[in-house]
Amino acid sequence: MRHRSHIWKFAAHKRQIPRAILIAALLMIAPSPAAHADPIVVDQGFALLNTPDGGLYLNFGNAHFSVQSTSDMVPWRSVGLTVDCLDTECAPGSVMQFTTGTSGAVSLGSANAYAFGTNYGVVDLSGQLQFVSPGFLLPTNLDTDPYVTAKAPFTFTGMLTGSRNGQALFSYDLAGSGTGSFFLSSNFRGYYADQPAALGYKFTAAQTPEPASMLLLGTGLAGLAARRRRKV
Repeated sequence: MRHRSHIWKFAAHKRQIPRAILIAALLMIAPSPAAHADPIVVDQGFALLNTPDGGLYLNFGNAHFSVQSTSDMVPWRSVGLTVDCLDTECAPGSVMQFTTGTSGAVSLGSANAYAFGTNYGVVDLSGQLQFVSPGFLLPTNLDTDPYVTAKAPFTFTGMLTGSRNGQALFSYDLAGSGTGSFFLSSNFRGYYADQPAALGYKFTAAQTPEPASMLLLGTGLAGLAARRRRKV
């Protein structure tokens, strides 16, 4: 009798293992727009700090998430972003800074938004943006380099929240990288922004490590398989 009970318990436990593996696999392949453990990697599009009208324009994302600013753009100065060589000249041989960020979480105007299969239409966009770059070393000779396209790599982190009528629709952490560019002219003293111009952060695709959540799930599946072998 004891032997039969032991066999029944083992068979029941054995039936639970494929079910646990199936649930873990479904959790791994079914993204949830309400919660995202790892930052969304931005690998397409750009962010522009437009100098003629002072507007911030966002048009970036990836295959699962994207935002595109409408004509109702916010002034980038008002949210804490800065641009070298715009209001004053940059000296020859100096480093033009591409590093800039918003002053905390701020309103970023309205945008069309899409996230993980849901088209939200126009939403009120808020959050924070941070671009970090080593900057661009300006030429030292104004006579031989009167026009310069400054280019430098950058890394990006941020957080975006979309809402409508005060109700939050989504909120995601972001990360990415790419190349920033800015067109400059020179005068007798130094380099300055040639109008019309914009500091553009263009995102590029980059290989990223496997998300931590998938690694943990993989470890859990391996543990289930090992436990099953020991029971057998």
